Amino acid sequence: MSAPKKYLVTLGKGGPTPIALSFDGHGAWKAVADELEMSIGLESVEGDIVKVTVDGRPLTLRVVTGPDGEVRMEKVQSQRTGGVPVRVRSEGEVILGSRAVAPAPDADPVLVAPITGVILAVEVAVGDTVTQGQPMLVLEAMKMETILSAPRDGIVKTVNVVVQDRVRTADILVELE
Repeated sequence: MSAPKKYLVTLGKGGPTPIALSFDGHGAWKAVADELEMSIGLESVEGDIVKVTVDGRPLTLRVVTGPDGEVRMEKVQSQRTGGVPVRVRSEGEVILGSRAVAPAPDADPVLVAPITGVILAVEVAVGDTVTQGQPMLVLEAMKMETILSAPRDGIVKTVNVVVQDRVRTADILVELE
């Protein structure tokens, strides 16, 4: 589990609430606010839609840029109700990782860029043994960091990127044997 990082989260028109987040390295966050502990998992990011689970309950959020240029997340609800804006400010970095998924029987032995972005970290080297879901790279796209994990168990055959490389969607980043 990573060391907790402190953030200020504002829900709706309320005041900022201090929250401590720590990442377990396997796609889940532990959040502590006012001595209340929650488990948060990132399920998927598709365009401006972010799907998470909070203590096992699914939640769908939309990333919105306000007229003042501030980026925030709003809960996606039915058409009858409005969303609750969520604003997060930090002194540290935010790293989002997707939860490990059971591999398909013929899981592809390559890790490809899911979106155009910049490589911020390379966590593996040629010859390393990796397990399905193990973090391999960190990719920054649209001011968000995403952990890219091994698609299956294997041995790293090639690493085609270094820190600060710009990559495009579907570029082959890492190949496994």
